[in-house]
Amino acid sequence: MADVVQRVLLVEDSNSSRQMLEHILRSGGFDVISAENGVEALEVLQQRRPDAIVSDIMMPEMDGYEFYQKVRAQGRYALVPFLFLTAREEIQDQVYGLSLGADDYITKPIEAEELLARIRTALQRTERFFQVYQRDPITGVMMPEPFKEQVMAEEARAERFGREFSIVTLKIDQLSSYRKEFGDFTADSFLEQVSNLLRDNIRKYNQISRSGPDHFTVLLPEASAQDGQEAAAVWKDRVANEKFVSPQGGRELDVTATAVTATYPDDGGTEKLLEHCGVGLERKW
Repeated sequence: MADVVQRVLLVEDSNSSRQMLEHILRSGGFDVISAENGVEALEVLQQRRPDAIVSDIMMPEMDGYEFYQKVRAQGRYALVPFLFLTAREEIQDQVYGLSLGADDYITKPIEAEELLARIRTALQRTERFFQVYQRDPITGVMMPEPFKEQVMAEEARAERFGREFSIVTLKIDQLSSYRKEFGDFTADSFLEQVSNLLRDNIRKYNQISRSGPDHFTVLLPEASAQDGQEAAAVWKDRVANEKFVSPQGGRELDVTATAVTATYPDDGGTEKLLEHCGVGLERKW
């Protein structure tokens, strides 16, 4: 699978500076979305989710400091790398920006290689945090890598004691089209809603993973193939009967799910089970 192009939100009120920075970022392999000030950038964040944010400080309507605080107040963006960009070189300004919690502080004039290196470093630092934290930043459920470890451990227990277990993958059918039509904010809110629905309708020893951009996988210890299919039917029904409302405009939208189940030992070991259920084992979203 090809690497996903990472997206940077650039917030800069100067047209000439913004165009130059856009060129640098795109030349460095990033997808770029731009805004002229903090107010406009907050509107952008309602539609598209960036992997990193680079923001000027001195801007009309809303300065970079206030923009930063409003971004961090939204849980879904609490861990997105944020870099301040400004011509102000006084040490107290840099200290203040960093004291707010920003990941880095870059002063103008900008060196292209330095800017790209600092963004990549911030992204790598965040990715390492995800790997250690082992939770998806949008839904709070387990990420694919630690989930695979849980399945492997369950396989070892099942083999030792002669037991079965199942995994169920639940794919949200409309999420990709809703993301394109309504933006990341709506799609992510639906992901959160489905993850909460699953958590409310599983046993405490079941494990949930966000195993792809639009699907979840649940580990069901000591569950037969029939148990897995029955659980999948319940979850599909709960999703279909849940009320999903777009945060933008309050429009109620239909959401359904497709389920795939696999059972040990009939469908194989960990690798075969996850392959059967289409679980992506690398974070690519």
